[in-house]
Amino acid sequence: MTATSAVDQGSFAASVRAAATGDGRAFERLVGPLIPRLDGYLRAQVQDAADDLRSDVLLAAHSGLPRFSGSEAQFRSWVFTIAHHRIVDHRRRQRPTESLDGVDGASTGFGSDPEADALAAQRAEELRAILDRLPAAQREVLLLRTVADLSIEQTAEAVGRSAGAVKLLQHRAVRSLRKIFEAIPPDGVTRNPPEGITGNPPEGVTR
Repeated sequence: MTATSAVDQGSFAASVRAAATGDGRAFERLVGPLIPRLDGYLRAQVQDAADDLRSDVLLAAHSGLPRFSGSEAQFRSWVFTIAHHRIVDHRRRQRPTESLDGVDGASTGFGSDPEADALAAQRAEELRAILDRLPAAQREVLLLRTVADLSIEQTAEAVGRSAGAVKLLQHRAVRSLRKIFEAIPPDGVTRNPPEGITGNPPEGVTR
């Protein structure tokens, strides 16, 4: 560990201790950098409950801080594990719609240019439609690896699968996306999905 990383890790550990004792600003320092990715992950997984689930995740993280011990990378993995479980609980309570309501609000780039906003919205809708055609397990792994930026091991811990199963799911997701993109005609209008690319049945890879 370098001197700089030791100082950074020491600062992180101090923020964890302070936040665990009720220091709101310390907690904001911990979770602030994670919010954009957390929002993107939640919005890609649930239809209209992303804001509520974010509050639930942050509340659970805050209340669980006294029991947390680890590095900054482990903290990120821990928060997204909480998010995964909240999504699972939400889907158990709701009829699954699997409709994506915005992969990442920051990525749509809404601003003061109506034409640019319309183009961004169109692209976001196209991306939602494509991701919605992946089996749930493949989409979950892909989002944790890309949007949440978790490692294979961290993703495996978050979803309760082995690292090997996560690698296989990611490989299948990438292969499925490649088939989807190859099936898009030059006019950009998708028609019948390629054989074998559907949202059901659920992915059969187990731990």
